[in-house]
Parts: sequence; structure tokens; C-alpha cells
Amino acid sequence: MLLLRATENSLTALLIDPRSGHPLARSRAREAREPLSAIAAALSRAKVSPSRLGGVVAAFGDAPFSVVRAAAVAGNAFSFALGIPALGFAARESEAADIKEGARLIERAPRGSVIRARYSAEPNITKPK
Repeated sequence: MLLLRATENSLTALLIDPRSGHPLARSRAREAREPLSAIAAALSRAKVSPSRLGGVVAAFGDAPFSVVRAAAVAGNAFSFALGIPALGFAARESEAADIKEGARLIERAPRGSVIRARYSAEPNITKPK
């Protein structure tokens, strides 16, 4: 399972062993809006082919719009390309809790499911008055 954690100003990709539930590898994106570098690094560190992924989950914390959007888009792209389920959820209090929740959700997720971004605030796209 691939877990994308979008929290505050960081985006972390974690590869989770489906049997044990433990992280095989983790990588933080150099730029929070660029999750693909973190995903590629985590896959490389764990020596796992993308075709072995059973699902993609995204945990959305108190992250800016761009970070949340990048995680959702990257997760959905992997899901579509590999034909695996994807789901998003509100981040829990810890990485371990996110891993547990992600594994629980992805276990029942149907193929074709998608990550729906969860934003922590209303959009703010205008200059302050």
C-alpha cells in the first residue's frame, strides 16, 4: 500500500507492508507540491515495483491547498494507471494511526474508487483587504 501523508507544509510517501502493516520505506517530498519524487524515492528504497502496490491512500492533515491537491492528483494517477483502489481520509494524530486507518479503508475499497481531496479551510485566492 502507498500512503501519502499531506500535513502542514510537508508531503510524505510511505510504502506499507500489507502483511505486517509496517513501513518498508518513507520519503519526504523536497517540494511539498511535488509528490512524485517522494513516491519514486520510497519505491526505490523499498525495492518495490509500482505494479506490486495493492492500493493508494492519502491522509489529509492541516496542509495548504497545493499540498493536498498534489497528493490527491498523484494518488489518483497511480490508482488509474495500476488499476488499484484509492481513498482519502482525514489524517489521524500519528503516522501509525494513519497506517492503520489506511489499511482498514483500502481493504474494502472497490477498484475505480478515487481520492477526494479534503481541504482544511475555505479557499483564499484573493489579496488581503
